[in-house]
Amino acid sequence: MFNWASHRGLYLGGWAVGRVELDAFDGPFSSLFRSPIARVLDEARIVGNMEQTVSMLSDSTNLDYKTVKSALEHLIGFGYVRRTRKIGNAQAYRFNVENELHNLLRCAEEIQHGKGKTS
Repeated sequence: MFNWASHRGLYLGGWAVGRVELDAFDGPFSSLFRSPIARVLDEARIVGNMEQTVSMLSDSTNLDYKTVKSALEHLIGFGYVRRTRKIGNAQAYRFNVENELHNLLRCAEEIQHGKGKTS
């Protein structure tokens, strides 16, 4: 049975982008920022620069397809993600972990390991 109490609408740039289980927020970005973009960035820490499709990211982040697609487009605008090739009908994407995302991901790791906390 669906439990509405454990779900919350998320907002991205002032508009609702979907619903996601609160338990899905387990990475450092998503536990800090609680947004679909943060959840996709957390996935970047896991997959590195391996190509991913929207469907693959949707499955791994527990976000719906349109939400992931919107988050990727936003991250492309900042240079954190780039389109690579088509795999059948699906567009593949790659996170720019070595360049643009390197410092951001390092900061996330420090947050996750408690180095970013102040006493």
